[in-house]
Amino acid sequence: MNLLNQIQIFFSKWSIPYLFNFILLIHLIGFLSFKMGLVDINRVILTKEGILNLEFWRLISFLMIPSDTSFIYLFMFYVFYMIGNSLQEHYGEEKFNGFILLTYILTVLSSLISPFPTPNWYIFATIFLAFSTLFSHVQFYLFFVIPVKVKWLGWIKFSYMTLMLFSFHRWAVIASFLVYIIYFGNFIFDKVNQIKRKNNFDNRLK
Repeated sequence: MNLLNQIQIFFSKWSIPYLFNFILLIHLIGFLSFKMGLVDINRVILTKEGILNLEFWRLISFLMIPSDTSFIYLFMFYVFYMIGNSLQEHYGEEKFNGFILLTYILTVLSSLISPFPTPNWYIFATIFLAFSTLFSHVQFYLFFVIPVKVKWLGWIKFSYMTLMLFSFHRWAVIASFLVYIIYFGNFIFDKVNQIKRKNNFDNRLK
């Protein structure tokens, strides 16, 4: 039994219906709260000091923090709602739950290593990488005009995260990449082998 199967069996006991939609709802509440100036960010960020001081609400409240407070950011909620539904349909509820919970847990654990606040951005980034890997043919329209395949957006996201390995967010990035490797390592390995076999076949025909 491989590691991924063991993880899925473990998290199947903790399956939560519509888990990702619940996280999006928390994020939306956070967006509106920050927009109206109702929240002090220092009280909701995820930090090692906060957890060690038994401020356990931070384990949930950090999910509230938006990357932006402009109303265009609301469009991102719709995009991630669609992404979440697509991944859940592809994986099934239990496996998608396992993916989210593992990403969440490793992100929280990374905050115990990092001397800096740990953002929720990398949880959403990991989910986007998963979507861009499985649905690489899907096309988004940037600014509602420019057509771009999601695989290229995934590469941009991956490149940015790689650069963040050299920043104070490195532990959150490592957590994100670790989840990605666990879930997609075999998938990518098989894809690479398929390309190699195709190239070898094409070379024989020349």
